[in-house]
Amino acid sequence: MNYKFIQNRFDLKELFTKATDKEFRNLFQPVIPKIDLTGKIAQVISAVTEAVTVWLICQSELSNINKVVAFLLSVIAVILVVAAIEIGGRKCLQVLTRAIIWKRLTSFWYWVLFLFVLVITGFLFWQSYALSTKGIDQSFKQSVKAAITLDDSQLLERHDYFNNQINTKYDNQNKTLSDAFILNSDAKEKAYNSKIDAVNNLIKEHAQNQAKGVKWAKSHFNKQTKIAKDLIIEKESKLSELTTNHTKDLKAVEAARIAALNKEDNRHKKAFEKAESDLNKNHNSEKDNAQFWGSLLSGLVGLMILVAFVCIVITEIFRRGAGIEIDYQEDELPPTLWTIFVEGLSNRTFNVSYKMATKWYVERRDFNFSGTPVPMRRIGFYSSENEESNNQENTIIQTKIGHRVDVLDLNKLNKRDKEKFKAKQQKRICTYYQKYIEKNGTTPSYKIISDALGISVNTVGKYVRKSKKDGVV
Repeated sequence: MNYKFIQNRFDLKELFTKATDKEFRNLFQPVIPKIDLTGKIAQVISAVTEAVTVWLICQSELSNINKVVAFLLSVIAVILVVAAIEIGGRKCLQVLTRAIIWKRLTSFWYWVLFLFVLVITGFLFWQSYALSTKGIDQSFKQSVKAAITLDDSQLLERHDYFNNQINTKYDNQNKTLSDAFILNSDAKEKAYNSKIDAVNNLIKEHAQNQAKGVKWAKSHFNKQTKIAKDLIIEKESKLSELTTNHTKDLKAVEAARIAALNKEDNRHKKAFEKAESDLNKNHNSEKDNAQFWGSLLSGLVGLMILVAFVCIVITEIFRRGAGIEIDYQEDELPPTLWTIFVEGLSNRTFNVSYKMATKWYVERRDFNFSGTPVPMRRIGFYSSENEESNNQENTIIQTKIGHRVDVLDLNKLNKRDKEKFKAKQQKRICTYYQKYIEKNGTTPSYKIISDALGISVNTVGKYVRKSKKDGVV
């Protein structure tokens, strides 16, 4: 197989030479693997904090888009950023250390590439330190809400309850005073009305006696008239006094109500201020704790970055002291399964397409017996209901040969296309047969079907008999 897409692939293996200074190696060998492991653990800690920071940034910036898309983009960003910083930073630092301790900077191009790698290493180190320290500190600060709002629903509910109790109490007092005022007023008015009525009766009697000429009747008449006027004045005075006293009582009740409501308002205000003060104290305490732990952990993470940096340098110094040099061996790799699959699929597609095109071309040349194009006609009856279905059904045959299909042409078709053609012919004849019966109420003759579909009478008769035998019509 010719692998056109396959290119040579090489795997660079990092090989370490044997130590030239075995005493140096034997002295520091027990501790160097532990130092290297410590550096890798410190780098993992740094990577985790960087991932958290990048995740928070992405989630904040992508909060307005679809959650699934935001999640996927955040994961991709975390993987790319952390991999670039940690893997790139480690490799670059190793190269810089080796270039210095092995004194490889012997030419201009060494210095040029060294400076480029130095700039990249410094940038990655700065990014790692910024994301790890500032990110962890910011994540702790973000865990505490910037603004807090007191939920005073319970305080308001309690305040409304006491206000309702106060209003109910003084409303009942007002009702009691009003009922007592009405009863007293009615009793006073009835008592004075009865007295006034008795005096009026006496006045009427004295008026009758005066009319009869009784001498003392006039003095008694005047006396009783004065008594009646005095009673009316006394009645109005008493009722007015009752009204005044009632008004004073109502005002006293209202004053007591207002005083009680004001007292409750002051109590509610003090309770709200106390709750708000306690909430602010708790919030400030949470902020202080977040700031403390954020500063502490960011400092520890920054220290881990420095530890990782130092461990990498120490490991390279150990190799230099022991005389362990690093070489790279190129091993050619076999093609991947995906490459083989793509190449095979491409070859298979090309071969199939080539065979189909060749067969189509040969068939077109074989069907053109006279050397001139044979006019093509569509097969089928062309009513508005079945024109689209006929076009779709004829696609296979007309695409296959591109010419008029008759008995002679069927011999040029393969077995599969021949069976498809026969099934299609039978279907067209059965469809016309059934529609003719539905329209005219009688069965069509073979001649009618032959003329309508452009098929020979013998062919029509053969397919109709077969359809009747199969129970299709």
